[in-house]
Amino acid sequence: MASTCRICVLVIATAFWLGLSAFLPLVSFLKRSPLIKESGGKCISSACGIIHDITSPFRLANDPNQSNCTNWNYNVSCHNNLTVLEVHSGNYSVQAINYDNFTIRVVDPGIRNNDFSSIPRYSLSIYNLTSHNDLRLASSTTPITSFKCAKAVNSSVMRTYNYVKQGNITASDMEDGCRIEWTTLMSNSFLYEKDGNFSYHDIHSALGYGFELYFGLRRPSYTEHWHWGKSFLELLAIFQVYNFLLKLSEFLQMSLV
Repeated sequence: MASTCRICVLVIATAFWLGLSAFLPLVSFLKRSPLIKESGGKCISSACGIIHDITSPFRLANDPNQSNCTNWNYNVSCHNNLTVLEVHSGNYSVQAINYDNFTIRVVDPGIRNNDFSSIPRYSLSIYNLTSHNDLRLASSTTPITSFKCAKAVNSSVMRTYNYVKQGNITASDMEDGCRIEWTTLMSNSFLYEKDGNFSYHDIHSALGYGFELYFGLRRPSYTEHWHWGKSFLELLAIFQVYNFLLKLSEFLQMSLV
């Protein structure tokens, strides 16, 4: 009987130690999990010009407060008090960042408000953004193309006409003597209230408003990937210990019968 009790005490002590060994990695997992972060580990928000909240997944370049940030996907810069985002080798001025619907609104720097002779500095189409670092066209963004056509008024005089087309342009839209001047993107939400009757003033105002792009969520850092991998192994070990304790409990019950 005494020998049996000593065996029981040894088994219980072993089970307690195994349970404690399983609990400690679980605590370690919860502390390091990227889903449970201390406020001290968050990046400090930056500002530039009219953009007062530059934070993940964006990082302001050359800002010492964000030099150690790892949870970012996109670099923005601050030039002449303007927040600038590079899109397809062009530097576009950031007008707004909406972290609720994951959109960023940018405008071509060649467009100047109230200067209707200003035109886009960069050529940009929907095909340029198919795989641009997770930046995707927002549903409100549409292409717009300007082209000129030379037509004969009489046998000796040619006159040039300027046209602007919203939406995709095809070869059938181009007549003989026409050439594309520029193509870019704009937000058609700016023109919804116009009922389809757009003047050049409306088009230019829409270009000055800019266009929206969807941005992806931040990517986990290398450290977080490592933590997840190690935490998975720890959880696997916990389940193995749990199964062992279940079998040990069944064995003790059978031994006491």
